[in-house]
Amino acid sequence: MLELNQKEGKMLESEDKELIMKLSPVYLNKLAENKQIGIQEGLQQGRQQGLQQGLEIGQKMFIEGILVNRFGNIDRQLEEIIPKLLKLSSIEIVPLLLNLSKEDLIKHCKDK
Repeated sequence: MLELNQKEGKMLESEDKELIMKLSPVYLNKLAENKQIGIQEGLQQGRQQGLQQGLEIGQKMFIEGILVNRFGNIDRQLEEIIPKLLKLSSIEIVPLLLNLSKEDLIKHCKDK
C-alpha cells in the first residue's frame, strides 16, 4: 500500500510515516547483522583456503627436501613427478620416496 501510494504520488499518511519510522531501525539492524554474517563467513573461508594452501606448500617442500637429499638435485624428470606425488597421501609417499631408486620412482609415477 505504501509503495502504491508513493508511485501514484500521494502523500504518506501519518500512520504510514510512523510505520516507516518504526521499521527503519529494524531494517538497518538486520542489514548490519547480515553484513557482519557475510564478513564472518568470508573470513572463515579465507582461513580455510589459507590453511589448505599452507598444507600443500608444506607437502611440496617435504617431497622436494627428500628428493634433494636422496638424489642431489631436482632435475626435469623429478620436477614432472612432483604434482603426481602431491596427489598421494603421506602414507603412500614416504615409502616411495625412501625406498625406490630415482628411475623406479619416475617409472612408478608415470605408470599411474
